[in-house]
Amino acid sequence: MNKRYAAVGTTAALVLAGLTGCTTQQAKDTAKSVADTAGKTNSAMMAALARTSEKTERAKSATITATVSGTGQPKPVTMTGTYTWGAREAFDTRMDTASAGIADLNSQPTTRMLFVDGAYFYQIDPQSSGPLKGKHWMKVEASAVFGKKGAAEMSRTDGDPTAGLKFLKNARDADDLGTETVRGKSAHHYVLHVGRDQWGAAGDALTGRDKDSRMGEYTGDVKEITLGIWVDPRTDLPVRMEETIGAARISVDFRSFGGAQTISAPPAADTADVTDEVKAATADEATSGGASGSNEESFV
Repeated sequence: MNKRYAAVGTTAALVLAGLTGCTTQQAKDTAKSVADTAGKTNSAMMAALARTSEKTERAKSATITATVSGTGQPKPVTMTGTYTWGAREAFDTRMDTASAGIADLNSQPTTRMLFVDGAYFYQIDPQSSGPLKGKHWMKVEASAVFGKKGAAEMSRTDGDPTAGLKFLKNARDADDLGTETVRGKSAHHYVLHVGRDQWGAAGDALTGRDKDSRMGEYTGDVKEITLGIWVDPRTDLPVRMEETIGAARISVDFRSFGGAQTISAPPAADTADVTDEVKAATADEATSGGASGSNEESFV
């Protein structure tokens, strides 16, 4: 199987993980989380984070800039666009083609990337042969990257980008680092450290425990996920979020919130689904001894 498919979806998958906070069904009750944490740590801090999670959930959409590093790419991959959540989680972004390692698939300097209905879509040049022949879009189901259990777990979330804060009661440590300046704004910086066991199937998919997931190749067999958030005290909305999962780091800046957004999948007739190719390539890599480690073979 052509190794060009071996790393498809990794960067996009990490952005999704950083945005959703890897939340699971058991973490829906924010108020209970705050109550359970009182006495263990600063209850005022927990209440502030709960307000941030609730207000962000109500916003339903945001303009973002996200950067992913530590995944074997020659340099960090940055993407900018719109992310929506709530009843239907989706994003529509553009990323630097060369940094993402897909210049042989797209001759344009930037590549449009969508996430709609549990699948990633990449705008490409029509290829002369193979599964991408004559198509302008490439599709990869999230299960090809996260595994079936991990993808199913993430699909059950409400998609709120601060949903991970609902795991306050499970945090091993929660720190208030005070006020810092982020993009010219005064923001309060908080950090949570949560064991992977508390993230359910999503945590297993991201940290190498679930062998059906490819993410362990990039994050390693880590025991803990660190979530940092910078909050604008005037609005209680996040300015920046950073998630560290082993070697991988995902940073998301929120430029603005709100506004009705509809993100739709590309036309099916102009889309090639390479999910099976990605899964087969991943199986080939595992049989031959793991990830290739070659940047030339790394396709987001």
